[in-house]
Amino acid sequence: MKNRDIKKIAEEYKNINGNSAYSNKDLLWYIISRLDSLEKSDSKQDAKIMGIKTQLGIFWVLLPIAITIAIYIGSLS
Repeated sequence: MKNRDIKKIAEEYKNINGNSAYSNKDLLWYIISRLDSLEKSDSKQDAKIMGIKTQLGIFWVLLPIAITIAIYIGSLS
């Protein structure tokens, strides 16, 4: 996000809201909902990362086995 002035951003949101005031309770619930949505997306990313780590682990276990089998088959000729 561009480095914009906080007052300009606040003015934009006030205009969207019809320039009515927010209560502190409204702002608190908004912030909590935003944090919840961030937590959900973070858990999805964690699951993807674990899947990739698992695939890499399996690859590094199977690579030496595949090389050994290829060398053995090559030595039979």
